[in-house]
Amino acid sequence: MNSADDKAQFRGGAPSESSQPIRFAGSVLGAQRHVCAFFHSPDEEYRVLLPFIKEGFESGEKAFHIVDPKLREHHLQRLASAGIDVAGAEKNAGTLGPWYREIGQGMGAALNTASSMNGYVLADRGTWLSFKNRGEIEIVVEDDKRLFNQYGVILVNPAKHAHVKAALGQQFIDWLVSAEGQKAIADYKINGEQLFFANATVPGA
Repeated sequence: MNSADDKAQFRGGAPSESSQPIRFAGSVLGAQRHVCAFFHSPDEEYRVLLPFIKEGFESGEKAFHIVDPKLREHHLQRLASAGIDVAGAEKNAGTLGPWYREIGQGMGAALNTASSMNGYVLADRGTWLSFKNRGEIEIVVEDDKRLFNQYGVILVNPAKHAHVKAALGQQFIDWLVSAEGQKAIADYKINGEQLFFANATVPGA
């Protein structure tokens, strides 16, 4: 493919007869079209995507780049090679723009807002599974370790808080981390889908 064909395909146009199309599967999320593209090599990936990434930065858009930590420097070098101001982009990444909506309410309200606007939202699994007013929104990313949200249990120090029922508290903790407690956690479901993944016996959890 050539660069003109690359842009034509990603803009929804038709490639020239001499080009070899990239295989991609599109899906609709909200009001915009999002494309999941599969490339034959990293060189092809960067050749096709860098013009769009650069165009986005130059127009003031913000983007999350999910990259293997071991490939971070290589990725930044690729961006720089396309004329992208990497340092400036990283500096401005934390500056929230008009695309961000702070509603100051709970998770359910946030999901309702995202549904009504066809927007993106970070949501916990429990609220999502119980949420009915989904509209056109759907899960884009899940099971990524960077989204891991660990729950824990800590016994309040009775030496500092005399009213604490330490014996009963410890009994509850012992049950939670026991085989019975871990099974009860794992077996809890919403609409037939598992909500929590017990890991008290997993080293380093």
